[in-house]
Amino acid sequence: MLKLNSVLKHWFIGLSLILFTSFVSAKQLNGWDVLVVAPHPDDETLGTAGTIMQALKAGKKVGVVVLTNGDVYPLAASKVSGIAKSDLKPDHFVKLGSERQQYVAQALKKIDFPLSELHFLAYPDGGLLAMYQADNARPYTSEQTQQSTTYQAYYLDYRTKVSGRSAPYTKAALLQDLTDIIASKKPSSIYVTSQQDGHPDHQAAYLFTAQAAKAAGYQGVLNTYLVHAKDPDATWPYPLKPDFKGLFVQQKNANGTVPANLIWPPQKRTPLTEQQAIQKQQMIESFNVEMQTAAEYMLSFVKGEEVFWPESVKADKKPELLIRVDDVGMSHAVNLGVADFIKTGIPFSASAMVPTPWFSEAVEILSGHQHVAVGLHLTLTSEFKQYKWGPTAGADNVPSIVNKRGEFYPSVREFLQSDYLLSDIEIELRAQVKKAIEMGLEISYVDHHMGIARATPEIAQVVEKVAADYGLAVSRYYREAPINLFHYSVADKPPAFFKEIAYLPTDRLNMFVMHPARDNPELAVLTDMNSTAMLDPLTGLSTMSKHRQAELDALLSPEFLAMSNNIKFVTYLDLVKQKGLASQQRGGILYTSKQDSINAAKKMPKVLAR
Repeated sequence: MLKLNSVLKHWFIGLSLILFTSFVSAKQLNGWDVLVVAPHPDDETLGTAGTIMQALKAGKKVGVVVLTNGDVYPLAASKVSGIAKSDLKPDHFVKLGSERQQYVAQALKKIDFPLSELHFLAYPDGGLLAMYQADNARPYTSEQTQQSTTYQAYYLDYRTKVSGRSAPYTKAALLQDLTDIIASKKPSSIYVTSQQDGHPDHQAAYLFTAQAAKAAGYQGVLNTYLVHAKDPDATWPYPLKPDFKGLFVQQKNANGTVPANLIWPPQKRTPLTEQQAIQKQQMIESFNVEMQTAAEYMLSFVKGEEVFWPESVKADKKPELLIRVDDVGMSHAVNLGVADFIKTGIPFSASAMVPTPWFSEAVEILSGHQHVAVGLHLTLTSEFKQYKWGPTAGADNVPSIVNKRGEFYPSVREFLQSDYLLSDIEIELRAQVKKAIEMGLEISYVDHHMGIARATPEIAQVVEKVAADYGLAVSRYYREAPINLFHYSVADKPPAFFKEIAYLPTDRLNMFVMHPARDNPELAVLTDMNSTAMLDPLTGLSTMSKHRQAELDALLSPEFLAMSNNIKFVTYLDLVKQKGLASQQRGGILYTSKQDSINAAKKMPKVLAR
């Protein structure tokens, strides 16, 4: 009996080794080369359909993980169920989720994608960011579906498929699912929506994926893609039409550039063949309800390329942040706000306006602080009603850049449509730099008030020449990724600031452009004639001072001071010392030529009545 037990023991060990080896081999064979993470059913197709095609054609194994069932959009649920939005019940939203799951499968089948590699995690549509930020054990409940756990719509949810029971709508549960997938499938490339996407679920998809990738030991990059612009008035994708051979283009509007907060051109542009672009369109057309509600938008993702912003996954690396405070010297209220921020001791870069009435006071406030890098906010416009300034060089010396009263033009629109001379611009910019130096400012960089000094390559060349002659850096020439709070309401500015700060990417130089000031009677009477965004819609009175006070409140808040411990602050003086001037590359130019700028100016709104 002992001999038999010994034989059985060795046979069992041998069999176990064979089974274990077979299991490991099978696991390796079932691994993925590429993982695509999509917040909703359709994002994987809009952002990465061509990339998936190319990977499959190259013999690579691809996995697609959809985080939600896309089950909360009332208009889509109404169309799927054929009833009015006011009559929708939870079951109708669940039915929408089932339909959208099937659309994904139908689209992927068109490129022979193996549906065994498609997984629906089935977490709450519209609730991912709230779930991520809640960071507690209490499950989130969907208002539309009334679900608080993952569920089977058409396809079985991932957690039930692998464990036999559903998962609660919690941050920990979703992180566990994603971490397990990444750890077991060991992808060499991951694609996920950008943190700079305008949709909260898309931002959360990035955050969940980045955290799970770190936990799983992933060493590659996250290839981030954009589906929604942050600016609600902006168009993305752009141009807004399908083009089998065309490229995505950066859009410019009155609020800035789109995509916002992302480097352009994108670091990764994947060319598609015309046939692949045609196939992508056919895949998009599989999404029946989306094609009924947003066909133009959906089909505009059909281009001769797909674009990505890769971000490395590195644990415990502090994000770099350059805070640039603009308009110093514009008014006494601005100067007081900047002085308040200086007292925090947080390193930042302060951009002073030489031609403005309170510049002399700004010189006193900015001098003698080692944590403040001083630069010049090169000024060629005077945008406020009944509060004006003109050239430092004197109006008679630069007649092409002033109006009949010898003042700078009040808007970008008027300046770009004027007969300005580059020689006059150079004279004025040199005068501003010279005066700042003569008054004792130790300046290290220049930037651009209202974007005029970076409007065209020709004007940029003048700025570069002046900067080089004085040994100054140029803002946006170190590939800074700009962030601002312009589009937010007064109440939303501090929360938006905290959110951006909390999730700063770690593989780029983040630049937050701020306009702090004290809300006092002096500032309250000033009206920016370029925009209605800072006018009270009921009274028509300026709210600009309240917007600036809100930005100052955010900078001085205990929340930001606490967050600052996890940030590596950088100033332009630091960049000059660390990287030098020779490493700069032209960036942030608004228009391709003077004619392009004139054409754009014609579409800009006229200034408010003087």
